[in-house]
Amino acid sequence: MFLALFLVMAVPLTRAALGEGKLPYGVLAAAGVSFAAVLALGWHGPNAWPYAWLEGLRRGNLPPAVMDVPFDRVPLWLGLMAAAAALLVFAAKLSRSGSLRLAALTGVPVVVVLSLLGTTGYTVGAFTEAAAADVPRESVWARSLADPAGAGCGPAGVVQVLDPATARTLPPADGLPLPPPSTGFVPDAGYYPGNQPQGPAANQVWGSLVALDARGPERNDGQMSTVWYTLPGGLRGGAAVTVLAAGTLSRGNALTAVYGRRIGQGGVSVIEEDPDTEDVAERQQLTDDASDTSWRTFILEPPPGADVVRLDAVDGSGGIGGWLAFSAPAVTRPVPLSTYLPANAPVAVGWQLAFGYPCQRQPRILDGITEPPRFAVLWGEDKLDGIRENTWLPIRGGAFGQVPRTQSIQQLAVVPGVDPNIQVYALRSGFARAAYTVTSTCRTVAGASTDTGTGPNP
Repeated sequence: MFLALFLVMAVPLTRAALGEGKLPYGVLAAAGVSFAAVLALGWHGPNAWPYAWLEGLRRGNLPPAVMDVPFDRVPLWLGLMAAAAALLVFAAKLSRSGSLRLAALTGVPVVVVLSLLGTTGYTVGAFTEAAAADVPRESVWARSLADPAGAGCGPAGVVQVLDPATARTLPPADGLPLPPPSTGFVPDAGYYPGNQPQGPAANQVWGSLVALDARGPERNDGQMSTVWYTLPGGLRGGAAVTVLAAGTLSRGNALTAVYGRRIGQGGVSVIEEDPDTEDVAERQQLTDDASDTSWRTFILEPPPGADVVRLDAVDGSGGIGGWLAFSAPAVTRPVPLSTYLPANAPVAVGWQLAFGYPCQRQPRILDGITEPPRFAVLWGEDKLDGIRENTWLPIRGGAFGQVPRTQSIQQLAVVPGVDPNIQVYALRSGFARAAYTVTSTCRTVAGASTDTGTGPNP
């Protein structure tokens, strides 16, 4: 608003204020220096936009520059203003019209206009270039150019998730040593029963949420190791080995994937870390900062040469949430989000992403009742961040605040290569959907009169 007011009124007001007087050099210098600082500050702002992954965008998250020449320099804008003022003074001399000092002052708004055009052109040009290059593929600008009619359902047509329904548990490695007996963990249980894992991989789980004595279930501790599982060779098309986990995976608890290589008859060598290059790690920590009954999907990353894997779990914490549960590793296949989400299924889409998902039907909110979503596509930086946003918090009056209390939640793994902040959740409930009858009634309650200003009626 300040720039716009200056552009429209500065020179006419100065001319009116001075009348026949001459423009002081101090006013001219003050206008040039002050606006040079404002323009430099404006160009210093990085090309960063909230809730947008700018991978592939020209100088994403950086201040604009051309050929590595930045525009956030006060001397640059002072020089441009001096050049514009000189040209306008020269034109005024040739035409022999007006004050030369006012002509010099006019150079300031001219440069401001050029700066505004430059920032607009740079921004539009950068996004147009990224759209033409189709980067990032799931971005609004790339999809708007590649599929302007939305026939491919926007980002949902290019974002892929590892479908838990396709999970196939890895086969145990025959002939390898068996693990020692576990303590504190039980098979096919040991997790919050109101939040059930989903998919075939959920058929083989262990957890430490068990009451072994009077201390209570969350005071339990222990450790266990699974058998060795045979890693598949040559996974293609984005398929990956995944593990489901719930509870607390830090703060004294730990879940670790240990990779090995078969040797001889019935032997296995744990892959050791190369102390020189650190290219190969024998262990992969499956961890996050969440302490939640919801299930999360972790992608295993076997080092080169590994052909077997086992999972080591430790429950070393107590108190509320001091347990963990996990599944056996399984091969999971990718599927586009537009295929994974059934047509007409109620999908809760985060407000940060909603404009990019035209094919997803938002849950209805009618008569004070929120239709329970079956899936959610949300935005978050860490595990389960999406369901911690205000829309999902009862204390904030969130529309989906009761979903974590009434449905099982499982965060899926999004295939890398797209915005890492996209989070997809599968929601399941044992309750029948819409198995109720809505009735409406009216009742009159005591209140204040708007006519007389009296208090409540007796």
